[in-house]
Amino acid sequence: MRVLTVANSFPPVGYMGGAEVSNYHTCRGLIQGGVDCSVLVLNNRVSEMVNVWYELDGIPVHRMTHRLARHALTDVFDPWIYRVTRAELSRLKPDL
Repeated sequence: MRVLTVANSFPPVGYMGGAEVSNYHTCRGLIQGGVDCSVLVLNNRVSEMVNVWYELDGIPVHRMTHRLARHALTDVFDPWIYRVTRAELSRLKPDL
């Protein structure tokens, strides 16, 4: 089974609140159980563009960020995030 989680932040970079910590532990548990689990981190509230791949404790992470002028519409729908997410879904073909 393939699982893709999508997050606004993920360790070790950025804000680490309950959702980020929970996502990390969920992914680790799934991987330990034999599930192919990866994380897509998308954030449009940053000062620089980033497109990096890394692995954290066996969890593959793809972090993509971009600078975006803040508008009410892009807080609801960001076309860049939509395109990136569709591309990753096509590439990874997750079951969940």
